[in-house]
Amino acid sequence: RELEAFAQFASDLDPATQRQLARGQRLVELLKQGQYVPLEVTKQVILVFAATAKEGFLDHLPVASLGRYETEIFAWLESNKAALLAELREGVFKSDLKKEADPLRQKLVAGLSEFKNLFQA
Repeated sequence: RELEAFAQFASDLDPATQRQLARGQRLVELLKQGQYVPLEVTKQVILVFAATAKEGFLDHLPVASLGRYETEIFAWLESNKAALLAELREGVFKSDLKKEADPLRQKLVAGLSEFKNLFQA
């Protein structure tokens, strides 16, 4: 948010700063939750991972389409990758998704990559 406030006064931003601001906008949009409708922690982890991973799963999407993305990714995971979703529910706090060698991270990246090819904004 500090970078976003600073950027309001800057006319020329370097590409890295622009990417960081765009990711921040996407992350804020994804973290919005309806009142009395909390999102399961595992699903929050999936969204934050998708928004912040170096693979840039959401970088190509317009911010306006993220609500639909959220709905469709969970429906797709539940119908096509139920085992991955169950494994994430069990191991998300035991795993380190920051380490590329982590097997759970590799499965999550594969699943998100597959969905990225299917989802049209």
